[in-house]
Amino acid sequence: MVQPTPWRVNEARLAEAAAASPGETTAPPGATTTGVVRKRLVRPQVDFSALRSVLRRDWGYFASVFCGVLTLVLLFQPWLAVAGPDGKARVNAFGRIHATTAYLNVWSSHRPPAAQITGVWAIMASVAIVVSIFAVTVNARRRTETLVRLSLVSILASTGFVVTCLLYINAKGPALKRGLGRTSDFGGQVGALMNWAFGDGPLVVPGIQPHTYTTSGLTQWAMISVVVSVASSVAAIAQWASDGGASDIKIRFRLRSPLAVRSSDGDRPEPKSKKKPKSNAKAKRKNKAKSKSE
Repeated sequence: MVQPTPWRVNEARLAEAAAASPGETTAPPGATTTGVVRKRLVRPQVDFSALRSVLRRDWGYFASVFCGVLTLVLLFQPWLAVAGPDGKARVNAFGRIHATTAYLNVWSSHRPPAAQITGVWAIMASVAIVVSIFAVTVNARRRTETLVRLSLVSILASTGFVVTCLLYINAKGPALKRGLGRTSDFGGQVGALMNWAFGDGPLVVPGIQPHTYTTSGLTQWAMISVVVSVASSVAAIAQWASDGGASDIKIRFRLRSPLAVRSSDGDRPEPKSKKKPKSNAKAKRKNKAKSKSE
């Protein structure tokens, strides 16, 4: 009889141990692991089915949140650019002015006033965006009618505030331009002469040489902010309408055919007088009464 070799004995022992405890892959002490297939560790898999279902259900609100975050970042970019004889200036949606000046009017007795720009509209737009992000995030977990309405109202409000902020900043362009102008008194003329002498600007003399100048203008960041904000409102309204919110609004109106023509008073047929036929009994009674009176 052939005796088993030592390594075959170890393999048999390892096979028995694996059959007894399938989850364990460790070998007994002193045994070799030759010819034994070790089990690989299985990594836990994350189930994204719930997240995908939420994204499919509230795709419009999540798109509005993404646009709102992008708009919030763009509020800190320059929205208005102004150039003048005394330098250049840029202002963002919050009213922060970044300007460069040559101090042409530092010796002037009548300096041009500085522009007063407030950031109230940008702050209100930021608050509305933050509220919309909070409402949409909580609504993804708890589906309530109050959170849906809060999300829609806050998104629409943020768009309204962004558009109003754009109009406000654009209206402040002439005031910001005026602050970078050159005065015509003695101090302003001395500043312009020194600016020309040091090679920082042209010599302003009437009728000598034409010069080009630019007025205030909105930057591309301002236009992108408005477009993105309007897109967020469109996505939110589309989501609200797809959820059946538009069916709650009942609009009652009457449709009249344009071919219907009223007839004039002369064309109307005269109404026929309806007389009730007299019964034979009443006629006989009247005849008897007349005969008695005679």
